[in-house]
Amino acid sequence: MLFNYGDEILITKNVYGGTFRVFDKIFKKFGIIAKFIDTTDLDVVENAINNNTRAIFIETPTNPILEVTDIRKIAKLSKKYEIITVVDNTWMK
Repeated sequence: MLFNYGDEILITKNVYGGTFRVFDKIFKKFGIIAKFIDTTDLDVVENAINNNTRAIFIETPTNPILEVTDIRKIAKLSKKYEIITVVDNTWMK
């Protein structure tokens, strides 16, 4: 309910399969654009942000490869561009 048709969400490229399917199959029907990127590289993340970007969705550590995205740095970048940070850290203990 936070997003509208044409909004874009940047997502960890190595995201859990179920999460991938939600973005690729369900959100896509509502016109929400999922852009899968390497969120471990802040330059890649910042370069991917555009006028339609509304959120950065990270999974950290990822499942099953266990790549780690720096939550603090992503949150700082999100704040700079006034977009939402979403974190799935299911695997964190």
